[in-house]
Amino acid sequence: MHQVEANALREQLAQLEKSVEQEMALNMELQQRQTEQEKLLAQRDDVSSQLQEVNHANSRLLEQVTELGQEKDKLQQELEETRKTADKRQAMLDELAIDVAQEKSRHKEELSDVRLQHEKESPEALSLSVRNLEDKASGPCIVTQP
Repeated sequence: MHQVEANALREQLAQLEKSVEQEMALNMELQQRQTEQEKLLAQRDDVSSQLQEVNHANSRLLEQVTELGQEKDKLQQELEETRKTADKRQAMLDELAIDVAQEKSRHKEELSDVRLQHEKESPEALSLSVRNLEDKASGPCIVTQP
């Protein structure tokens, strides 16, 4: 019976050694997985930080784009107002040019009329009138708006 007990003890010892080896292997695997998990957690933290930075940068860019859009709209409105003002001024200048041309034409007609009268009247009296009208026609023209 000694032999049977010895065999049983050897068998139990072999199983115990096998169990110890399995436990050691499992402990090593557990350590590897824990190390891997720690690395993954560190990577996750890094990615999370990067994501926060990207989100913050995107927010700043969105603010800048919004501000630029508002500035663009303001500048377009100012440009439109400036164009309207320029168009009004051009129209006023065109009207003024027409008025000046009409006034000059009227002065020339008056001068022609005076010259005709001059031929009919005395040379001295009309000479003075002609000089006055010539001065008017050649001098600065003042246009009065109705």
